[in-house]
Amino acid sequence: MKSELIVNKITAIYFYSSSTSSLDLSTETEIGDRAKESLPAFVDGDNLLIYFNISYLLEGLKSIDSGKIKIELNGSKYPTVFTPVDRDRESLYLLMPVTIKS
Repeated sequence: MKSELIVNKITAIYFYSSSTSSLDLSTETEIGDRAKESLPAFVDGDNLLIYFNISYLLEGLKSIDSGKIKIELNGSKYPTVFTPVDRDRESLYLLMPVTIKS
């Protein structure tokens, strides 16, 4: 992720996929600043829009020592599983999505 996505005022970040070859991350600060990043990815399944607490997401990503991370998104009400691609579930991180009120 680029540094624009990681600023002090961000509380939530959301994942969504607009294609089978990228994963889009987007966020907005409390004062309305926005950031969007598209990462190369292999996407299999339906399009999902899932929100996460940025602090917990970063904690999980830092805990997995791997160049590539597999993210298993199972819907907005179920835990997301993060595992290293190059190691057979040597470590994993579970993260519950957050609910955003419209």
